[in-house]
This record gives sequence, C-alpha cells and structure tokens, in this order.
Amino acid sequence: MKSNWEKKHGEGIIYLELHDYGLAVGQHDGNMESDSASSCPFEEFLSGRFQEFIRQNFGAVVLAEVVAAVQDRLAPHQKTD
Repeated sequence: MKSNWEKKHGEGIIYLELHDYGLAVGQHDGNMESDSASSCPFEEFLSGRFQEFIRQNFGAVVLAEVVAAVQDRLAPHQKTD
C-alpha cells in the first residue's frame, strides 16, 4: 500500500509520509534547508488532524487513500480459520 504522496505547489513540493507510528505532512522548495513539516500519531490523524489540509491540497481521493493506508497499518493482524 502506498506510503508517500507528493504534489507540486507553486515553486515547491507538498508531501505526506506514513512512518511506523504516524503521519508527517510538510513542504519544501526543492532542498532540505527549506523543509517545514509536522507530524502526528495515526490515531490523532484518524480523529481529524491534517485531514482538511490533505483534502484542500491533494483532494478527497488522496485523503481516502491516506485514511485507508492508516487504517490498514492500525488493523490487528487476524488469522483466518
């Protein structure tokens, strides 16, 4: 399942990254010195944090993809009998 999204925004890039225990959102102008980012645990994201930012900057389809990816990471691994 996808864990990184990027979108050109003006002269820079907006990005989303799923890490082991949380989501990072940020932007940069093509170099690490200009990077500005914030993150939160998956549970906080599912409670709404960053969702409007993602919807406004990436659209509802990407928001749905991110929610599904986060839910997949949080889902307990179940055995099938």
